[in-house]
Amino acid sequence: MLLRIVVAATVCATAATAAPRYSFTDLGSLPGDTSSAARAISENGLITGESGFGAQTNRLARFESGTPVETPTLGGAFTASTRGINNQGVAAAVVQGDGTAMTIVDDRAALVTTGGATQLFGATGFAAAGAFDISNGFTTVGYSLVSGTIGGLSEGGVPVGNIALGSQRATYWISGATEGLLLADPCASAPCNSNAVAIGDDGQIAGMLRSGPGNNALRAVRWSGVGGTAEVLVLGEGQVSSRAREINDRGDVAGQVFGGPLAQFGTGAVWRGSDQFLLTMDGFDTTTTRGINNFGTVVGFGQAIDADTGDLGPVTGLIWFFNGTGYDGFLLDSLVDLPAGYTTYAAQAINDAGQIVGFGDTPDGVQRGYLLSMVPEPATWALLIGGFGMVGTALRRRRALAA
Repeated sequence: MLLRIVVAATVCATAATAAPRYSFTDLGSLPGDTSSAARAISENGLITGESGFGAQTNRLARFESGTPVETPTLGGAFTASTRGINNQGVAAAVVQGDGTAMTIVDDRAALVTTGGATQLFGATGFAAAGAFDISNGFTTVGYSLVSGTIGGLSEGGVPVGNIALGSQRATYWISGATEGLLLADPCASAPCNSNAVAIGDDGQIAGMLRSGPGNNALRAVRWSGVGGTAEVLVLGEGQVSSRAREINDRGDVAGQVFGGPLAQFGTGAVWRGSDQFLLTMDGFDTTTTRGINNFGTVVGFGQAIDADTGDLGPVTGLIWFFNGTGYDGFLLDSLVDLPAGYTTYAAQAINDAGQIVGFGDTPDGVQRGYLLSMVPEPATWALLIGGFGMVGTALRRRRALAA
C-alpha cells in the first residue's frame, strides 16, 4: 500500500472564519468533590466521565441537565474509568481495586448506567478485563488480562502492557456476553499484547498492539469488525511507533505517531484510507488526538518545550477541521466564549453535532469537566461547512473517546 503523508496547516486564530465558535458549560462535580473529567459524549448528548475525590481515585459520573449524577459501579472498587457511551446511556468502564494487603487485584470490565453496573468477564484463560467503548448495537470492546491490573487509566491512558509483564489481548463482547479475542496478524506467530479502544457503528474497531520478540514497539491497529481482518496501520518514513485513540463510522482512525522529523515527542495523526495526516501546530513540539467525528473533525491537545527548563509546558486544547484535502488546526480556546479564568486544555471527544467534552482549569485552578456547544446551531453550521467542502455525506455516529 502506498502511504501518502499530509501535514496539517495551522490557521491563525484571528482569521478563524472557517471555524465555528463554541459556548462553554462547566459540568461541575459530584457532591464532596471539586474535580471532574468528561471523557465521552454520545450522538444524543449523553456525557460520561469521572469525578475525583482523592489521589488516583475516581467515581464514575454522568453529566447531563446541569447536575452530575454518580454512576453505580462494581463492589470493591477503589477507582474506575470510562471512555465510551452509547445513545442508550450505557457506558463502558474499567473498575480497579485498591491492591491492599499485598493481594493481586484484577481489573474488571463493566457496563454501567445510572441504574446499575454489570460485569463483563474476561475471555477464557484471562482473569482480568477492561472495557473501553460500546456501540449503539451493544458491541463492547476492551481487553482481557491474564491477571492483575494495568496502570495509567486514571491519567487518561488506554495502555497496552509490556510483553514481559504478562499477556493482554484485545477483546469484544456482544450484548454483554464474552465472545472472544481480537487477534491481529502478528499475534498469531509471535508474543503479542493488544487492546481495543474504540468501535464505530459500522463495526470497525481501533486499537493497539505490542509485538515481539524484540523492540516491543506499540502499533495502531484497525480491525474490519468482530471476527474480521486486522490491519496494522502503516508508518511513514522515520516513524517508529503509533497509537490509536478513536475511530469514526468510515474507518478513519485518530491517534499519534512517534519518530520522524515532525514527531520528536509524538504527533497527532489520522489514517484515512491509504493517507496519513500529521496534525501539527506551529509553536507546539508535541500534539495528540483524542476524538474524531464523522465529519473528520478531530480534537486533542498539544504542548511546547519550556525554553528555560527544557521540559514540556502546559497542555493546550487543539481542534482540527478536515477541509476536503487536509486539516486546518486551531487553538481551541480561541474559538470558545470562555468565562474569565477557564481553559479547555484537554479536549476528549466530539460528536456529529459538534459538541465537545473534556476537562480544563477553573479560575481556582481545579480540573473540571466541560461541554462545548457550537454557535450557531449545528444545523446552520453544517450548511456553512458544506460550502467549504469540509464534509461529504453525514454518517451515523454515536460519540468520540481519551486523555
